[in-house]
Amino acid sequence: MTMITVYALFFDDIRILTVPKEADPIFYAITLFGLICFMIEIVLASYAKEDYLLTFFFWLDIISTLSMVPDIGWVRDYLFGSGEGSEDAADLAKTSRAGRVTRVVRVIRILRLVRIVKLYK
Repeated sequence: MTMITVYALFFDDIRILTVPKEADPIFYAITLFGLICFMIEIVLASYAKEDYLLTFFFWLDIISTLSMVPDIGWVRDYLFGSGEGSEDAADLAKTSRAGRVTRVVRVIRILRLVRIVKLYK
């Protein structure tokens, strides 16, 4: 889970900087796999740990897991549009909103760092 957490924190930015766009679906699939692993971890921890459900760390895990959803390009394109097409005002407004949401999601990623601290705690 630590390796998946490190992937979730850094590899979307590394993908954008270093990998050609044709390889994006591979990274989206890996991110989806990580999202599913984190969801399974939350369910298992809720069942196995007596004082986990509805605690601070439970909600922190939920928020950090949900913050991975926009990292999956298929979901992001569905929610905000693909960013391709005409340059009219509606498309520009949609792109602006998507950019703001992306910035907020990147700020929320700091919550994933807490997951690493919690794993070693």
